[in-house]
Amino acid sequence: MKESTPSQPAVAIMAGGRSRRMGRDKAELELDGQTLLERAIDAAHTVSDTVLVIGRTGSRDDVRWLEDDEPGLGPIGGLKTALGHLDLPVVLVACDMPLLDADALRWLIGEFERGAGEHGLAATRDGQLEPLFSVYTPAVLPLVDAQIDKSRRSLRRLIEAGDFGRVEAPADVAGKLVNVNTPEDFDRLDF
Repeated sequence: MKESTPSQPAVAIMAGGRSRRMGRDKAELELDGQTLLERAIDAAHTVSDTVLVIGRTGSRDDVRWLEDDEPGLGPIGGLKTALGHLDLPVVLVACDMPLLDADALRWLIGEFERGAGEHGLAATRDGQLEPLFSVYTPAVLPLVDAQIDKSRRSLRRLIEAGDFGRVEAPADVAGKLVNVNTPEDFDRLDF
């Protein structure tokens, strides 16, 4: 494990969704004998000792488990919870990204360290924002609150309203940004 420093981002894994389209808890889906949530936690620990799981409780003691401070807001509420409990930049990822690995996270953190906007670094794939594979700094928290107050809960809108650097994910990273929302998505996974 890599030791966290004040400039090194924490990794916050969003795991509080209802998984309606999947029909069961996506975080608990198993792939190669490991749940999707466990896979995300293990990948996160290769790049940071500061790993949070937002939206649920759990038993692993190498993770900080946080229920949403304001339930029902979706990912922007999870981001607010993560940033509200840390004074570190946060790599925000979803638990339903089964192909996400340490190499992809290292790439994103490396790009963040090379340069970002005041509010963070937004990754894109094929020109489209990937808000659940982006880095957010504590400086964005007032903007998060303002967006929530205006009932603007979209992380994409947050990024568009803020001062974010942008970086296009290379093909080897972009291919790992697949998320699974339905049983068909999960069945189509290709390793």
